[in-house]
Amino acid sequence: MRKLFLLVSPLFFYFASQAQVRLPRIFSDHMVLQQNVPVHVWGWAKTGEKVSVSFNNKKASAIAGKDGKWKVSLPEMKAGGPYELTVKGKNQITLSDVMVGEVWLCSGQSNMQFDLKSSKFAKTEIPNSLNPKLRQFKVPNVMSASPAEDFPSGNWAISSPETSGDFSAVAYYFGKKLSADLNVTVGLINDNWGGTFIEAWTGSEALHTIPDFSGYHDLTQTELENWFSATEKKYDDLFRNLGIANRDSIVEDSLAWRKPEFNDAKWEKVQLPQKFDYDLLPRFDGVAWFRREIKLPENVSKADLTIHVGRIDDENTVFLNGRKLGDNLQEYKAKAEILKPGKNVIAIRIKDYWERGGFLDPATDFKMSSGNWQQSLAGDWKMGIGKLLFMWIRTPSAHPNLLYNGMLSPIFNFPFKGAIWYQGENNVLFAEQYRKVIPVMIADWRKHFCSGEFPFYLLQLPNMNRLNQDTQHGGSDWAELRESQTAALSLPNTAMAVTIDLGDSTNIHPTDKTEVARRLANLALRNTYQQNVGEVLSPMMSETRFEGNKVMVSFKNTGSGLVVHNKYGYLKGFEIAGADQKFHFAKALIQNNQVILRCDQVANPVAVRYAWSNNPSDSNLYSKEGLPAAPFRTDAWKLVTHGSNYENWIK
Repeated sequence: MRKLFLLVSPLFFYFASQAQVRLPRIFSDHMVLQQNVPVHVWGWAKTGEKVSVSFNNKKASAIAGKDGKWKVSLPEMKAGGPYELTVKGKNQITLSDVMVGEVWLCSGQSNMQFDLKSSKFAKTEIPNSLNPKLRQFKVPNVMSASPAEDFPSGNWAISSPETSGDFSAVAYYFGKKLSADLNVTVGLINDNWGGTFIEAWTGSEALHTIPDFSGYHDLTQTELENWFSATEKKYDDLFRNLGIANRDSIVEDSLAWRKPEFNDAKWEKVQLPQKFDYDLLPRFDGVAWFRREIKLPENVSKADLTIHVGRIDDENTVFLNGRKLGDNLQEYKAKAEILKPGKNVIAIRIKDYWERGGFLDPATDFKMSSGNWQQSLAGDWKMGIGKLLFMWIRTPSAHPNLLYNGMLSPIFNFPFKGAIWYQGENNVLFAEQYRKVIPVMIADWRKHFCSGEFPFYLLQLPNMNRLNQDTQHGGSDWAELRESQTAALSLPNTAMAVTIDLGDSTNIHPTDKTEVARRLANLALRNTYQQNVGEVLSPMMSETRFEGNKVMVSFKNTGSGLVVHNKYGYLKGFEIAGADQKFHFAKALIQNNQVILRCDQVANPVAVRYAWSNNPSDSNLYSKEGLPAAPFRTDAWKLVTHGSNYENWIK
């Protein structure tokens, strides 16, 4: 079950703490502090109160300011413990079993949130998970329109059979390997929320520097709560007007609703087309029906008719006079035999089940035509609800910055070694735009966290969905998102684990997180801790040369060399195209650590793509170290997500 989370005012924590010294939630028993950097301790007390902090034979003190805040810094320390952390004012706080070691921020959406108890090896891993050198702080799911100062809850937990099931599976296996290889205590800050956009994790000031986001309005807490409340009231009114008492048991009568004689007088009057999932049915997942009477001149009714509906997301079925015309098309053909002079009835059934939905194209694409005759379908329609799957109202997807403020801001002063990031599924519809946002987000985190230019390691999205969702079958938004993820690598101290071989074609949440975490941990061990763990980066295209009908592709990060990763010994997944931009699969072989490509259908190739598919799991170019080559393209041709941009729900 999905939970709804309300805003918590940062002032609540301030006023609640005026009578005594208080620490932020990130400070608790069993916590882990980052080694080899100054130790920051902060909190709240009565104005003017002296606060003393002692830890591992180091002491510091501060006076609480007019705002009740105080902060001290202790000298950097090497890994060790357990220690006690004592904070004294008029009252005293003592935290026990505090360790100094390595701390990592583990953030993203549902695949980072995916817990150990749901993972593939949970039954064998959890009973053996007692490990005092592995600890987690689970950040609670909190939205905030302005930067929060603390979390409403949270505490550090030692890995054990009683607690580890709630650890992030990726973070757990990542931290377990780091702890074993480095022989230190590892603290994991589990800071994620499933089904969220990268925009929710990016600060307002930074996001405004991107032209696509320069004009959106920064909300106040009151404005955010008012939108939530107004949207919920809108649905209360809608369902009441439709006579729906129980939203969980709506009866969809598809046989009756498609027929022209059905009486839709009690249905809601709406204007089409409009921004379906923004204005008409904001944050709605489910089934909606739309009906309209149209009048056809007698001469038009005697010829075939085309109904243009444009793009409809996610699924649609169109009926005319009770007859089904088809599914999931942008235009439908109606034979003259089902038309009548005068009154005819169009019914459209739409199923929306993820993010944007409904009518995507302008009113000019919403019409009927027959020969030289055409008539607009824009205007009054009747709407009924056939099924409610979910209403995503009180979620951080409603507006940018809400998680940056609520789930990151409270720990800006808490040092950590680096960050791992597993996110992008939510932004697939806006894949091209993603490349603008992720470097800005990373730079913004580095600006506001006290850990400087910390290492940032991301997971490229794995294989998902059907094999034939590729260049030759309408393009691949997942491939475009993967390419945009590589934009992060333009920043220093970043690296990416390629996982196109670790997904599940039928499950957006692959349950085996062990190899995903191993690849991330090896990035950290090699790049951050200078451990000799061999090649940790996937082969990436470095140069492409075109000579007649032949293409030669060179790679970097090849380790001990390139290999074909199947028993047949031939490469798959390469496509080449000529100037006509039509791609064909190429014959490929490895020569002298290069890949040589040819294709009989392309006499003069000008572009190469590799693993350019939602599910490129059959692409089989690897390094001998077992790392798959990263997907790539050499062209700069228009992408399928070009012009499709994130739009915040609250204006």
